[in-house]
Amino acid sequence: MVANDQISQQNQTTYLPVHGAWHGSWCWKRVRNKLRAAGHQVFTPTLTGLGERSHFNSAAVSLSTHIADVVNLIRWEGLSDVILCGHSYGGNVITGVADQIPEGIPTLVYLDAFVPENGECLFDLPAPEHAQLIPVQAQTAGDGWTVPPVPAERFNVNLRDAAWVNAQCTSQSIASKSISD
Repeated sequence: MVANDQISQQNQTTYLPVHGAWHGSWCWKRVRNKLRAAGHQVFTPTLTGLGERSHFNSAAVSLSTHIADVVNLIRWEGLSDVILCGHSYGGNVITGVADQIPEGIPTLVYLDAFVPENGECLFDLPAPEHAQLIPVQAQTAGDGWTVPPVPAERFNVNLRDAAWVNAQCTSQSIASKSISD
């Protein structure tokens, strides 16, 4: 006879959604709650320098830092067979994670995300006119190394959630748009 918790573990999937630029774990709250209620294991990391970890933001926080955040979570939690999902900027992060530890990640999901090729970063992906705007945004932020959040309304976030999203988003290091050595 198989115990109930063994049955639920057999049907359990491990999800690891990675947020986009300026966001944090908070943006996955509704999804996380529904997946857990369905019996799945869910990890929603906040990348260094963002959300509740915004006090760690610095000019040194790069895409490599964000990749290490997720790789370390997977390693320290002993996760395997992870469904790794990246939203927007998170697509860059999950591509780097899969590059470093492909054996534990059978599935990558790109949710309205950037899908870089091996070795590419965010600066390599958008149209040249958009890539040039990122440093300009950093300069207009006053400090030269952060990019302020784009208002939720520009992404057609519904009116009910736009104020919440705008209040939660934090500036992001411009270095996270590229890979550091």
